[in-house]
Amino acid sequence: MAIKNIQYKYEKDLPLFNNVYKKINSDNDSDISWQLVNESFYSSYVFYFGGQVIPENFKNITNPSFLKSLISYVEVSMGCKLKQLVSIEAHRQIKGHKVEVHNDYDYKREGYPNIRLIWNLNGRDKLRKGGNFCFNAKNGVISKIFPIIKNTMILFKISKDSFHSINEIISGQRDVIVFSFWTNNKKVSQEEICFYPNLN
Repeated sequence: MAIKNIQYKYEKDLPLFNNVYKKINSDNDSDISWQLVNESFYSSYVFYFGGQVIPENFKNITNPSFLKSLISYVEVSMGCKLKQLVSIEAHRQIKGHKVEVHNDYDYKREGYPNIRLIWNLNGRDKLRKGGNFCFNAKNGVISKIFPIIKNTMILFKISKDSFHSINEIISGQRDVIVFSFWTNNKKVSQEEICFYPNLN
């Protein structure tokens, strides 16, 4: 099965996230400037943190202390050393949105991240049907499907084998925060607007 070739970790109620979850998961997000993105393989509302005024209920996850702890956690979990920078995005998907099978691998060495952490904010009370994160074989066959549980995270190394997808949202709303990282030997694209915790 393809899953054996993917380095990943799945956790629920990670202490690092528990400390900020309640504020992040507030229904008061009217100050977020969502941008609808329709690409060839996915559709989602996205808020790119880099270079933006950070909404009040999201400031804790851009705090240098939080980001240093997050980088350290990822290094230990993945067994690697990371550059001291993080890219952050919020994604909101509603009925009809989905993500087709893809692997995000940086084939052209353009400086895209090679480790990603997806923090799930909603349980089935909000995301009622569909919206599961899946690891897939190259031909699209699902090799692992993750349950919809609030305050869980999926951490994985982006590789030629890390095919994944989000099945279609049938009912409800999927809210996640996506953190992206670069190992020390990986260049960073000039298009990336990141947070540098050691510069604060």
